[in-house]
Amino acid sequence: SALKAVFDLSSYASEIHLIYVAQLTAEAILVERLKAISQLKQYPGHQVTAIMGNQFVEKVGVTDLQSKNYFEIPVQGVFIEVGLDPITEFIKDPVHLNKTGGIEVDSDCQTNIPGMFAAGDVTSIPEKQIIIASGEGAKAAINAWEYLLQSGEGEIAPQ
Repeated sequence: SALKAVFDLSSYASEIHLIYVAQLTAEAILVERLKAISQLKQYPGHQVTAIMGNQFVEKVGVTDLQSKNYFEIPVQGVFIEVGLDPITEFIKDPVHLNKTGGIEVDSDCQTNIPGMFAAGDVTSIPEKQIIIASGEGAKAAINAWEYLLQSGEGEIAPQ
């Protein structure tokens, strides 16, 4: 996801700072394509330890994880990317997963198990963005409620 952000920004930004803790796990061809982005500066083995500014982001504090050296980089924005691999090992049987480990859902957010719904970045839905995950979560909740009503499980008990 970080590399996708770099490629998206490369058309607009005069400088891009790619700061990452571990080795890049993207496909080799994508990592190779980074070399063509002249305004990209990479910081492997580093971690953002502070985001600073008054009304807007003005700089980030970065720590080299090996030497523990700290430095600051002036920036105008920060994109936090945490990867695209969902953590679904605990549910892989009997729920169907796609080749990347995402939970397969239909257009109603239902899995292959009747009454089991899933939403957000853990599913097979493309474009992992907060707004999309939020919408999918709302859709899953509505469809789960409808499922419960139809099954007789969702009736509200008299007071």
